[in-house]
Amino acid sequence: MKIPGGNLAWLLDEDEVERDRGVTINISVRQITVPASKKLISIIDSPGHRDFVPMMIVGASMASAAVLVVDSTSGEFEAGFSEEGQTREHAVLLRSVGITHLVVACNKMDSMEFSESRFLSIKETLSTFLKQSGFKTGNVVFVPCSGTQGINVVDRVKDNQALASWYSGPSIVEAMDALAKPVMEGQDRPTRFSVTEVIRSQELGTGVSGQVLSGTIALEDKLLMLPQKILCGVKKLRVMGEEGNAVAMAGDSNVSVSLSNIAVGEMSLGSVLCSPEKPCPVATGFKAQIVVVGGGRPITQGYRAVVHVNGASEACTVVKLIEILGSSNNDGGSKRPRPRLLTKGQRALVEVRLQRGVCMETFSEVRSMGRIMLRNNGRTVAVGIVLEVGEAE
Repeated sequence: MKIPGGNLAWLLDEDEVERDRGVTINISVRQITVPASKKLISIIDSPGHRDFVPMMIVGASMASAAVLVVDSTSGEFEAGFSEEGQTREHAVLLRSVGITHLVVACNKMDSMEFSESRFLSIKETLSTFLKQSGFKTGNVVFVPCSGTQGINVVDRVKDNQALASWYSGPSIVEAMDALAKPVMEGQDRPTRFSVTEVIRSQELGTGVSGQVLSGTIALEDKLLMLPQKILCGVKKLRVMGEEGNAVAMAGDSNVSVSLSNIAVGEMSLGSVLCSPEKPCPVATGFKAQIVVVGGGRPITQGYRAVVHVNGASEACTVVKLIEILGSSNNDGGSKRPRPRLLTKGQRALVEVRLQRGVCMETFSEVRSMGRIMLRNNGRTVAVGIVLEVGEAE
């Protein structure tokens, strides 16, 4: 695959504004068939620019694995990996939403004349940071490539001597093909469908796209849309881009659902379709275990931020710092109760109050609905998991 003078990302950027600016703004989902294995893979193209990190979080929360694209150009990688860089923040966010397997695409290697020393330098720097962020070394694969020239993207490099002289590993697509198949869990639990996009099309009519987090969704099901509290019906289903499906199950991440008894204006990103008999909590407060990852102003009682959970975002206030925990779960637990402030690297239990109700579960119930990120002034300051959901409406 080669696009002279172009960029592979352009193919997934559907909006004219995205293509004009050369920046991904919205999520785009496509399916590809791997030539060798015939495996069908859904690719979720998420924004990388700092202005659109909230949408990147939504896209990442839908994935079972990730490709982290880094700019190998001299000076650009260093800028991306700096304290203010997006490479560092994206890696932390990916692990925070539950991603455990990662392909690191070292792009623009052609600008570095496919230098082996440059590749190894980037690999060494990122490997240390990714391990500190919670990724296991065996679950991370580094692949050198050139997107604009299509080198080592789909097919393994053969004719580029500068790269082939020292690299014999997989291409990007081959590395994706080798990723472990996601484990499907939660099909026997109450239905939870996370809304990542509101749609209105000629084929499906009014509906939503997203991921089945637990349970199943079948044609003619009656589901409750929360936090709106609207009972609606399932008219059509499209799974992995294919229509005519009678059921979607937990783990299906590219699902479109045509709904009755609800208008486009009544649906929103971060809403949840769930079982009317066993609805998910709509919380205005929660207790969480967090890790401070930002190096800015310390987190104190009354600290204001925006919490991101399961595609939803809402203004919040840290109302109580309960205790600072040890650096791991095996070193004696609590270090200090009722601290005055939290700084970078500290683990703690906190109580958070939300401005409005948000669909949320504890991490032990539905993992993806119990992972949170706190952001302030365009930066991620803390990540964590929900231990208790309070004041459910």
